[in-house]
Formats: sequence, C-alpha cells, structure tokens
Amino acid sequence: MKAVMRYLSVLLLYIQRRLEGGKGAVISIKTRAVCERDMRCNRAVNSLMMKLAERGVVRHHKRGVYLIERGAAEEVLNILRQNDGWPSGDLRNPSGAGSLRRGGRQGAAG
Repeated sequence: MKAVMRYLSVLLLYIQRRLEGGKGAVISIKTRAVCERDMRCNRAVNSLMMKLAERGVVRHHKRGVYLIERGAAEEVLNILRQNDGWPSGDLRNPSGAGSLRRGGRQGAAG
C-alpha cells in the first residue's frame, strides 16, 4: 500500500497539468504517460484509478486509459488529496453522487 501512496503526488500533478491548458469535455489519463516505463508506478496508478472508477467519478476507457470529465476533475483531485490513507478504507460511494454513466455524455440533450 505504501507504493500506491508513493505515486499519488505524481498522479495529482499529472491531472493538474492536464486541466490547465486543455480543450474538450474530458481529460484522458494514460498511465504510460504518468509513469513512463516504471511498472510499479503503473500498477499503483492503475490501482488508484480503478478505485475511482468503482466510485463512479472516473471511467475506465481501455487498458491503461481513464477518462475524467472536466466538471468532475476538481472532485477527483479533492478525493485524491483528502484520502491519503485510502487503501485501508472503502472507496465506494454509498450515495451514488457524481456517478459517471457509461455509454454517452452526461447531461446530453436529445
């Protein structure tokens, strides 16, 4: 579990930088871009992102790629900052708030 926490700051920095100058409705998080060739980092980031996906604030797109809606990015950053000792607790969102539906844009008309 220490390995997960070791790479938390790397993930936070990556998400913040992706938020700064981008366009579009979603931010793609590629574990290969976050960690380059460090396999321990890749596993730790995948673990963090899968826990966020279980909670419903991130969508698992394909192997090593996760999608965060721009509107939910601040929520993701807050969750990562607040839960320093995550692995010991349950990350599931009991209220279901902030869930990201699969198969379409959230709030799309028509």
